Amino acid sequence: MRKISLVVVSVLMVFALAFSLVGCGNADERAIRNGLTDEFNKFKDPKSSLWQVEMKRELKEFADYGINTDDLINAWVKDFSFKVGTIKINGNSATAEVSFTSRQFYPAFEAAMKRIEKEDPANFSSEAQFYKKFGEFLIEELNNQKPVTTNVVIPCTKSGTTWSEAAGAENEYARALFGPEPKL
Repeated sequence: MRKISLVVVSVLMVFALAFSLVGCGNADERAIRNGLTDEFNKFKDPKSSLWQVEMKRELKEFADYGINTDDLINAWVKDFSFKVGTIKINGNSATAEVSFTSRQFYPAFEAAMKRIEKEDPANFSSEAQFYKKFGEFLIEELNNQKPVTTNVVIPCTKSGTTWSEAAGAENEYARALFGPEPKL
């Protein structure tokens, strides 16, 4: 299960792809808002290249364990929404307030772990069967979870005329999209 946890971190890093839009003067706020909106819209669409190419590569570990990654993705992004709110610009630094509403991965992962621990090991003829059942539990937990709204502040920086997410942005995404880390 440790390998699966590391895959989750990789997924987060892929999601934290920097946006790059040119902005200057009054266009800076628009460049930040449009860049963030474009990135978050990719997360919202399970058919986007973000999920179908980059994230599936990161989720390969789940597929290797017999977990249907399409079902996992669909359960996770179901009901995902966001709103980019106030953007504050101070020279070459900025912050963007973003409200995410999503199903959170870690609580579902933790609940699936608790469920699989209650299973009798004799019910599984192989390790693959065990992981497949865990995947079914994980997807069920995501599907049964009520979406949670989390407000975060995304740091952004400007280099020349290009804005991008600053270091630490992925920590903000983690809080919103993954939820509190499991207490396994």
